[in-house]
Amino acid sequence: MRLACTEGFAVGFLAEAVEGLRQAYPGVQFELAVAAPGRVNQMLRQGDTDLGLKYSLSPEKDASLLHAMTAPVPWPTCSWPAWPGTASARCGPSGQEPRRVDTIRRSGSLPPVQRGFARMSKKEQHVSQTPATQMLKAHKVAFTEHPYDYVEHGGSAESARQLGLDEHMVVKTLVMQDQDARPLIVLMHGDRKVSTKNLARQIGAKSVEPCRPEVANRHSGYLVGGTSPFGTRREMPVFIEESILQLPRIAINGGRRGFLVQLDPQVCVQLLGARPVRCALAE
Repeated sequence: MRLACTEGFAVGFLAEAVEGLRQAYPGVQFELAVAAPGRVNQMLRQGDTDLGLKYSLSPEKDASLLHAMTAPVPWPTCSWPAWPGTASARCGPSGQEPRRVDTIRRSGSLPPVQRGFARMSKKEQHVSQTPATQMLKAHKVAFTEHPYDYVEHGGSAESARQLGLDEHMVVKTLVMQDQDARPLIVLMHGDRKVSTKNLARQIGAKSVEPCRPEVANRHSGYLVGGTSPFGTRREMPVFIEESILQLPRIAINGGRRGFLVQLDPQVCVQLLGARPVRCALAE
């Protein structure tokens, strides 16, 4: 679930609410965007978020309002120390002002305290379960978890750099489709790209092309950049570059942006029925 909210919600209420939902529904994944109120509706219109929370003086004309309530918003005296690289934050006393709290659909940088959490060491970070890890555990597959700081458009090169891995062993999960828009998954070395012409010929299709991000998200149930071949929303045929199966171990997305798991590549054949193909091209 993609959430967007203003900073007031992110620092207090939302963190507690999300934790409660995670405990009640362990498989639920959240992606949070924090920004100014004016961006909430824009993100909703563009399909960049599923749900938004913000303060509003009146209903929004172009948003589907799920819930609204009027409540006083206190501005208490508070302070917290600066995280490395950020300024300290303070707020002074003030009166209470009635505001309308709207649950609708917003982006930007995280508030200082959130950025501070992002700087925790990976050993201190807790990675909650995803549909992918649930599937692996259900089948008693041995794997190790490797979180890293997700970088937009960083790809396998960035994850390999942060985790100190050979990019060739980092496997990309690509959601594609044939000429009839039937989806399929291709597993490819991080430092290689897919020859769609060779792939189409080997799987008996007239053509193959990457799915648009929103289509890929819908098929897999994951966000592009956090797509795993395990635990997908829709069952799809899986094709794996043949040379990947010759590696002793691979790192592949674990069902969330900034999260890889390492395992035996044969698991892709055993659990997913992945069919070997030869369609790799040098980047």
